[in-house]
Amino acid sequence: MVTAILTDILIIILTTVSAILSGAPFPAVLLGGLMLMVSTAGFLLEEERHRYLIILQLAVALVFAVVSGGWWGFVVFACINGISDRIRISAALGGFVVFRAVSIFAVPEDLGRQIAFLILELLMEASAVLLIIGIRRITTMVREKNEKDRKRIITAGLSELHEKKKSQELVRQNYFAEKNARLMERENISRNIHNSVGHSITAAIMTLDAADMLYEKDPDAARDKMNDAGKRIRGSLDSIRSAVRALDEDSKDTDIKDMICYMDNIIENFTMDTTRKVIKIYDIYSDEMKIPGEHAEFLTGVLQELLTNGVKHGNATEFYVMLKGDSGHIELSVKDNGESGFSEDNREQLIASGFGLKKIISYAERCGGKAGFGQGEQGFEARVELPI
Repeated sequence: MVTAILTDILIIILTTVSAILSGAPFPAVLLGGLMLMVSTAGFLLEEERHRYLIILQLAVALVFAVVSGGWWGFVVFACINGISDRIRISAALGGFVVFRAVSIFAVPEDLGRQIAFLILELLMEASAVLLIIGIRRITTMVREKNEKDRKRIITAGLSELHEKKKSQELVRQNYFAEKNARLMERENISRNIHNSVGHSITAAIMTLDAADMLYEKDPDAARDKMNDAGKRIRGSLDSIRSAVRALDEDSKDTDIKDMICYMDNIIENFTMDTTRKVIKIYDIYSDEMKIPGEHAEFLTGVLQELLTNGVKHGNATEFYVMLKGDSGHIELSVKDNGESGFSEDNREQLIASGFGLKKIISYAERCGGKAGFGQGEQGFEARVELPI
């Protein structure tokens, strides 16, 4: 933009000088105005059309220089856009030499004096042309420098904005990560308390009910039942403390033999308290198998949940428990002969209303596993599979 304005100013100056010195002001002004229009068009139009404008500018500049009749008219070649400085200098000086040589040879009188004037005018024209080219170069360099500075500022601004957004995104991610960690911690607490404490208290209540029925007939047996209930309540308190402590400890792997021992204790206490029948099958590929401690704790809690629910909601009398494990997965399935009320129509509603079942599905999916529930041909069926 600056170069275009500077070029227009130079053309106006040359037009004014030519109009004054040429003796033909009207043609000089007319040609100067045409030169202005062609030069401005050269800045605005695309490259393909600009090539034709260069030819037009050269033609108009030549007519303008001839009409002006002096060296100052040929300086206009220095204002043409789209050509190199070498062509500008050659066209300006060469055109003036040819023009002046024709006039000298047309009137060969006092030839030495005319050649001296030619050299002097040529020096003046060369100075003017070089000055104009120097000014154009300086303006071009300033413009390019300003453009580089502008791009550098924009790049720096974009980089700063990107870093700021990145920092904000990291803060946001850290916030959600901490929030999710707190939610998972709360979920672990609720699941552990529900699995351990809920079932212990349920068993204690059942034991107290049995003690109440035996109180008049067999006070000693009733007292034993009450003592058992007290032990279970104290065990529930220990379970709460254990669940809280577990949150502060790193997760460790558990031997599959230890997990099977936990499951055997759960089944033994369940059959003792409810007089229900439980058939168990363990299909483990290796006795040296290990699973994450959190998985072991979760699956034993699932077993407690399903056994208790089978009696409480389905009035089941028989249970079939199967634990299968290979190098990549551990699966627990529990079937009973009770009536859970599950069907395709109300399955989602029953799962949504059950606190324990929702927790089982949530944990399994979060670990990349799956959990399924439904009413089978012989009763309620549940299957939980986890990757290890």
